[in-house]
Amino acid sequence: MSGDLNSKDNREYIVAGAVSVKRNRIGDVTRAIHNLKKNILNNETLEIKSTKFINKDTLNDPTKNKHIFIQSVFDQVLNTHDCKYCAVIIKNENVQKVFPKERLSKHYIYLLQRIQLIAQHERCNAIVVIDNNSRKVDKWSAYAFNNYLYRTSDGQRVNYPPPTLRLEVGASKVIAPNGTKFT
Repeated sequence: MSGDLNSKDNREYIVAGAVSVKRNRIGDVTRAIHNLKKNILNNETLEIKSTKFINKDTLNDPTKNKHIFIQSVFDQVLNTHDCKYCAVIIKNENVQKVFPKERLSKHYIYLLQRIQLIAQHERCNAIVVIDNNSRKVDKWSAYAFNNYLYRTSDGQRVNYPPPTLRLEVGASKVIAPNGTKFT
């Protein structure tokens, strides 16, 4: 999953995305993405941020290397390495925050519901990794996800049969210790 749980983004829509990669395919997927970055972008160490690559400028110009790279990731990686992907797009409404920051945002709740369906279909458990650079956000992400999954009736319904989605803080990411990896 990608994004900041407490973003103060002023964009009209919020987009949260997830990719499911089977554990035994992670090496193939990371190697393929490394090669695409090297061959198309001429920089295999470049960190790919969705806001820099998936935007109107890039998507409307198929001659750009960024466009070719993103299309190649779907065609040569996600669609050929048994990956599943999903996204949630919701209107970014200017609402006063009533809940504390340890409450999970609704776009992540909707995304977790989709991840749950993938995990149930694949008959596996899920690892949820939040792509973020801030240890403070990681801490609150762990609280928010765990509070949703274990303290709300909706979260318990999403997380059935247990323990399909479980989260812990590990390294600088929010990670559950079992199953399929979602980033």
